[in-house]
Amino acid sequence: MEERPYLLLVEDDPEVLALAAGQLEDAGYQVARAPNANIALLLIKEGVPFHALITDVVLPGLLDGFALAELARALRPRLRVVYMTGYGEVARLRARGAAFGEILAKPCRKDTLLGAVRGLCALGPKTRPPELREAEALLC
Repeated sequence: MEERPYLLLVEDDPEVLALAAGQLEDAGYQVARAPNANIALLLIKEGVPFHALITDVVLPGLLDGFALAELARALRPRLRVVYMTGYGEVARLRARGAAFGEILAKPCRKDTLLGAVRGLCALGPKTRPPELREAEALLC
């Protein structure tokens, strides 16, 4: 049986994280949740085969969503990215340079989010590795 596409969702607002993850899971995706770029990078460095990265642009710490995507793509050049932000115009201007993906304005409508993710995952799902459960258990 083929597994569902696996996504990495990075959002520092717990309510937005829960809402977006729930919408994606209800649509049939597997979702790993990360509250910041550092945790997201740990999962990526562990080799978790995410099909796509969905990240907020403004994140706590030294890395914003653009920096996270740049580092993630250095590790996984084929990783697809969707950005979410409440600062749409700033994000669009900055994304012209180093960004690798679509930018969605928050609050993001469910159909907009799912449409962006479906476009990224059109090439087929990735398999979920058994060690992912162990990594996720460390984050909880």
